Amino acid sequence: MDDIKIAAVIILYYPGEHFNDNLNSIIEQVDNIFLVNNSESGNISEIDNPPYLDKIEYINLFKNHGVSAALNVAAGLAISQNFNYLLTLDQDSKVHPDLIKNYLHYITNNSFNKIGILAPNYLYKDYLEKGGKNCDNKIKVSMTSGSLLNLEAYKFIGPFLDKLFIDYVDIEYCLRLKKHGFEIIKIHDAYIFHNLGSIRGRKFIMKKIAITNHSPLRLFYRTRNRFFVYKLYLFEFPAYVLKDIVIFINELIKILFYEKNKIEKFKWIFKGMLYFFKNKMNKYEHD
Repeated sequence: MDDIKIAAVIILYYPGEHFNDNLNSIIEQVDNIFLVNNSESGNISEIDNPPYLDKIEYINLFKNHGVSAALNVAAGLAISQNFNYLLTLDQDSKVHPDLIKNYLHYITNNSFNKIGILAPNYLYKDYLEKGGKNCDNKIKVSMTSGSLLNLEAYKFIGPFLDKLFIDYVDIEYCLRLKKHGFEIIKIHDAYIFHNLGSIRGRKFIMKKIAITNHSPLRLFYRTRNRFFVYKLYLFEFPAYVLKDIVIFINELIKILFYEKNKIEKFKWIFKGMLYFFKNKMNKYEHD
């Protein structure tokens, strides 16, 4: 274990009051942390970890270049500093004290596997959902936050796609890893406490469902980018694409019945589809 070097990246966009708690949850578990600031306002004042400042490398991008660009900056730095793995985190994610320990246990006992990403189980605020089986299992895709990226795999398949900016950046990357023979493995005893939009639990008949309440602009990116992913991987991963189409339809139904600003949200969803068909990618700029 001692010869495995692990860095973490936390992507910042105007971090909130709980950021230091989230930073403290991981800082003792990794060898180095890259804080990549996507905020337009410049330096942030929320970092308050005097004992660990030597483990923190702060990179200010001075504007929002998107999740994919920030991940690529951190991955490039990690590779240049000879790290083996990069833990990717959102600023709103808090990790379990044994997260890295459990990841390392899998790595050292499964060195024969072609690991692309090790993924955690997620515990959501206000909507608790512990995914996965009672064993480590191979999955198709995982969210970025809490995932441990094998940097050898990154060097092999290339960077995250900047043109996606946000949303489905992680999905596309996981499918690309799978396409090249790398595995995405969920570790059943690895946990992340994660905020997903303004997620809330609601009752539908006798079942509790998750309502994410994404902003209209976020729905634009989700729609445009998911169709882009469908186009790329329909013939290689048809089962995944079909499953995600069903998820998309379910999301539309939830917006229709449970969320506010329905007309505005559906307008931006339609705009996302339109931008996909026009092949207008990258960051959205006002029309």
